[in-house]
Amino acid sequence: MVALGEALTSPKGGLTSLDLEMNSIDLECAELLIPFLGPENKRVKQFKIDDHLPPALFAQLSRLDKGGGKKGKKGKKGGKKKKKKVCC
Repeated sequence: MVALGEALTSPKGGLTSLDLEMNSIDLECAELLIPFLGPENKRVKQFKIDDHLPPALFAQLSRLDKGGGKKGKKGKKGGKKKKKKVCC
């Protein structure tokens, strides 16, 4: 686990997302990862783990990407104009 933690903080590494949801991590291994996933680690955007860990430990390790990418379409652009009716 220490090697994984070092990979998460390495300036040469490009690891920004890791999904370990379907892999069980025991309590001891999860605690080893805490120093590597502290608030100073801005590189790792997403770190998914199985939620069987105690809630406080899960909250310290789990990270979900909040998006920030492109947003969806914002509606119609252009479109046909309605003709006004002329009376009398």
